[in-house]
Amino acid sequence: METLFEILKVILPAVITSLFTFFITKYAYNNNRPLDKIEIAYNRIYYPIYKIISDKNITNDINEIIKRCKLYFTKYEKYADISTKKLFKELCDCNKETKKKSIYQSFKDNIYNRNYYLRRRLGYLEPSFIQLYKYAIPETKSLFRITIGLCLLYATLVLCGITMNISNMIFTSSAVIFTVSLVWIICELLWCFFRFLYYKIRK
Repeated sequence: METLFEILKVILPAVITSLFTFFITKYAYNNNRPLDKIEIAYNRIYYPIYKIISDKNITNDINEIIKRCKLYFTKYEKYADISTKKLFKELCDCNKETKKKSIYQSFKDNIYNRNYYLRRRLGYLEPSFIQLYKYAIPETKSLFRITIGLCLLYATLVLCGITMNISNMIFTSSAVIFTVSLVWIICELLWCFFRFLYYKIRK
């Protein structure tokens, strides 16, 4: 047990540091992104498509919505977020009516969220980490949750090492949190794996 603790004490800080560096770099990139590109994304992609999907006259006609949205994606696709492009491609490629409705709902939510986010950015309100998480693609959200789990894992690991021969109650509590964190990370990794398989099968 002590050997495992020692190994994890060496490995976990490096992993956690790398993940935090990734998120800080991503956060800084979002804050430093040129406002002119954000304005183009809002004016040429998200707001026009927001108006299309909000049009009550075609709200149930997904094919018509796709047709109208394609005009904007054809011209300004490079300004769209990766998650938006991915969902729109899935929507265009889907031939099953039930699945298409499900994808359309995800696409609709994505447009609403991104439109709201860009409006705030153009209003000179800086996005917080919570906003970045809220509007992130599923893969980034999973990575963030895994990072939090690893932080808990490392903190409880250090606490276990300190209290092992001092307080049995604190050591037991730390061990329980350590186990829960470990299970959390494993479940998150399994969820990522199954999600990956799901998208592969759908293709």
